Amino acid sequence: MDPADAEALRTGVSEALKSLGAALPRTLATLPHMATRLEVAGFVLRFHFPANVRNTAQDLEQHRANPHLLEALRKVVPVLQTVELHFDEGTGEKPEDRLRREPAFQALLKATGGEIVDVRSEG
Repeated sequence: MDPADAEALRTGVSEALKSLGAALPRTLATLPHMATRLEVAGFVLRFHFPANVRNTAQDLEQHRANPHLLEALRKVVPVLQTVELHFDEGTGEKPEDRLRREPAFQALLKATGGEIVDVRSEG
């Protein structure tokens, strides 16, 4: 596998994390798909995440030096020594908080007696 091929790297890392089975949290395998970018720089595998997934990525952050995790990832990046996590700058603000400050949206809520129950991104 060519680490310069972004999609192959993402898929390979995800499959390597799935192969860990019950040894580590199952959610780790979804993290490569949540990353905005994965890159190999020397002996380092870097995950770049949006700021709003910091809590979701905490399992990877806690286990990034785990020998089982590193061994699985070496199937994709043979020279791997360490894993780094980087988070894009962001306010950490939730979408619903932004909506609550929108005057037009507030007027709609007031007129309909509605409330924000769930905010989803379509796309």
